[in-house]
Amino acid sequence: MAKRFKHVYQFKISLNNAPVPIWRRIQVPDYYTFWDFHMAIQSAMGWLDEHLHHFCLKNPISKRKAFIDMERSEEVVFFSHLPLEKQEEKYFERNQFIANWFTPRNKKGKYLYDFGDSWEHTIVLERILPREKKVRYPRCLAGEALCPPENCGGVWGYKHLLEVIANP
Repeated sequence: MAKRFKHVYQFKISLNNAPVPIWRRIQVPDYYTFWDFHMAIQSAMGWLDEHLHHFCLKNPISKRKAFIDMERSEEVVFFSHLPLEKQEEKYFERNQFIANWFTPRNKKGKYLYDFGDSWEHTIVLERILPREKKVRYPRCLAGEALCPPENCGGVWGYKHLLEVIANP
């Protein structure tokens, strides 16, 4: 049985520093946690959720930089960013709802996927819309370019891969 919800959050997710513009426009239900949001991004980009990730954005209440991470494990702690500065906060993604973080006054964030390849994305909340009846969410409305394959070496490896493909 599908959850009831009133609003849909529309985001544009852009892969930073890619050799060609790579982005997706997605809509997700207002009840989504950051874990759900991560899975929607993975699906829209065509990735397989094989790597660690986290979100980074301003806490709309404290105005401090916040990291919203996967559940902690020794592996995540080892690969995650450097220890928190005094002005940073950390939360777990499965109990943080996107509707509490993304607002008309707090529209931007970052999403880092694969701490080795460092696929950094900019997330922009474009609109908060009423739910459309008989529409299945999440959904990808638009996008540009294929997403790089996983494990190709990040932006630099992807640029090299494109050069090799263009001139075998």
